Amino acid sequence: MLSGTLDGASLPEMERLAGECASSGGSVVVDLSNVRLVDREAVRFFSSGAGRRVKIVGCPAYLREWLRSEGR
Repeated sequence: MLSGTLDGASLPEMERLAGECASSGGSVVVDLSNVRLVDREAVRFFSSGAGRRVKIVGCPAYLREWLRSEGR
C-alpha cells in the first residue's frame, strides 16, 4: 500500500519490484487508495512497459480515467 505522493522519484523502485516479481513468477499489486497525488511520469509508467505488469487496486476514478486516456 502506498500513501502520499507517487511521482517519478518512486518509479525506479516500482520498476525493480515489477521486474523481480515477473522473473520469479509473482506479481505486484499496488493499492492507491491512500495516494493523494500522482504525477504524469507515474501515469505513463503504469500505462506502458514495466508498469503494465503492476496490478492497481483502490484506484480513484479520476486516475483510472487518466490511465485510460494515456493508454490510447
